[in-house]
Amino acid sequence: MKKRNAPVFVRVGPNLYRYKSGTYYAFVKKTGRRIHRSLHTNDRKLAERRLADFKSRTGDLVVSDEANASFGTLARRWLQVQRHTLSASTAKRKAQYIEAIEPFFNGMALRNIRSIHCEKWVLERGVDLSASSFNHELRIAIGILQKVLLPLTDVRHSAAVLREFGNLSSPTVLFVLQAALHGSAPDGLWWMSSFGAGFSCHGALLEVAGP
Repeated sequence: MKKRNAPVFVRVGPNLYRYKSGTYYAFVKKTGRRIHRSLHTNDRKLAERRLADFKSRTGDLVVSDEANASFGTLARRWLQVQRHTLSASTAKRKAQYIEAIEPFFNGMALRNIRSIHCEKWVLERGVDLSASSFNHELRIAIGILQKVLLPLTDVRHSAAVLREFGNLSSPTVLFVLQAALHGSAPDGLWWMSSFGAGFSCHGALLEVAGP
């Protein structure tokens, strides 16, 4: 009789699996799509806490036909719906903000937009704006992306730093890192990147572990 290989993943609880190395993984289903993520720990109790946090964040995701639309298409649709509540000058100004943001996403479907595209907008577009204009564009971008693609928890540290300090150019990433380290961001491998000066881009792979 042929010997069966041991499974690579073993289910140890609802949505919780242990890999053959001992590392725990989260597996959840969202609108028919299976999402999995390493929980970066071999400790069961810690894995359960991180699983709960992961489920709360993925629970905010919306996967719909809107995710196939581009940022500009959805943003203009949103503006059209809101137009009756806005003065002509405010609607015109919001349309200008949308037109300024749109090129940074290059017409791609919203489901393909990643944090690196948002960082590119912050670090390239932000340096040319007043604090007021930057905050207006930021609110529009977060509102559209949050509605379709991103849970608010994914951008909470960046948003908090921008609200409190405004655009700090390249050093912004260090303030966001500090906020994430003091917040509830999960341990594990983090990728930190920053644009500038000029056309340069710098990055660092960080290994983060709790106290």
